[in-house]
This record gives sequence, C-alpha cells and structure tokens, in this order.
Amino acid sequence: MVRRHSRQIAVVTENASASRLRTGRPRRPWLKVALVLLLLYVAGIFALQQYRLYQINQKIAGVKSEIAAAQQTKAALETTVENLQSDEYVEMVAREKLGLVKPGEIQYHPVPAGGAGN
Repeated sequence: MVRRHSRQIAVVTENASASRLRTGRPRRPWLKVALVLLLLYVAGIFALQQYRLYQINQKIAGVKSEIAAAQQTKAALETTVENLQSDEYVEMVAREKLGLVKPGEIQYHPVPAGGAGN
C-alpha cells in the first residue's frame, strides 16, 4: 500500500512539474483577466472616440449648411443692392415717391370720381 500512495504522490508531482515544464513558469490566471480587461478598456476608448468624431462631423455638416444658406442670402442681397443703385430704380423712386418730373414734362394727378363735383 505504501507503493500505491507513493506512486500517487509521484504522479501528482510529475503533473505539476510537467505543466511547469510546458510553459516554463507557473500559471497565472489573473494575467489573462487583466489582459482581457485592458483590451476591453482600449476598445471602449476607441468606441468613445469614434462617437465623438461622429458628433463633430455632424456639427461640421450643420455649419457647412449654414454657410451655404448665408452665401445664398448674401448673393440675393448683393443683387438687391445692385438693383437699388441702378438709374432705372432711382428714377422710379424720384417719380413715384418724391413726385419729381423731368424738364418739359407735365405731371398729372388723378382726381377721385366723387371729388370733382365738390
């Protein structure tokens, strides 16, 4: 019986030393857990940065559309300014709003139909 017991101990000793011989060092399960946690942390940071990049790109697209709308408004205002500075517009304002006439012209003012008899 002593032999069996010593054989069992020897087997256990051989298995423990065999696992050490395979890897060269004792097993460290916490190292794998730490590595997995590190990889999860890096993946989380990467995902967060991608989300922030997405938000920034959305803001850029919004600002670009605002710029395009402002450029259209600017072009319309420049056209209006050019029209307001034209000779035809100045003449129209002088005739209609200021009541001016060119030399030699006679200005007529229509009289309402009910006002001629009074």
